[in-house]
Amino acid sequence: MRGNLNSTGFSEIISRVTQAIPKYIEKINNQKDENLKLQIKRLLFNMLLKRTIALYSLGEEKNIINESLKQTIDAYAESFFFENGGDYEDSLWLISISLLCEIDTEYFNKIVNVIDDNNLNDSLFSLIIQNKIPTWENNSANPWDAPLYNIILNAENANDIKLYLDNYWYQAHQEAY
Repeated sequence: MRGNLNSTGFSEIISRVTQAIPKYIEKINNQKDENLKLQIKRLLFNMLLKRTIALYSLGEEKNIINESLKQTIDAYAESFFFENGGDYEDSLWLISISLLCEIDTEYFNKIVNVIDDNNLNDSLFSLIIQNKIPTWENNSANPWDAPLYNIILNAENANDIKLYLDNYWYQAHQEAY
């Protein structure tokens, strides 16, 4: 198991989200107000992301994770606009798990396009994107400060990265999934 919840916890997340998806799609299809429709699409994206992360954390087969991931990426592309730091983290989760699961280039490019359109591309995103698209360049006018990226680049060994993750990253993100 890749995560820190027990398998029952992950299974509950997967089940709840899977049951809720048709209801949200119906709400989207029936909603006339475009602002409300976008909010519902964003909620759907967040639910799909949680399900995809739960599938990955549970150690599910890659093809099953990728099917969920494709659905998540489509929802992301349809609903994302940068609003706050959580949006940055959701984008980071999505592109990272996409790289880990070796999602096909078409779907990976959908994420990259949203990142570009919202000027989210910073050094950390560049590092991740260039693993899949070596010729990609960071074109952001407002790059974010990415301390993890700097730790990775300046680490003398893997232990430096582990110390940063143990002493800062995990503590700062302990309530995430």
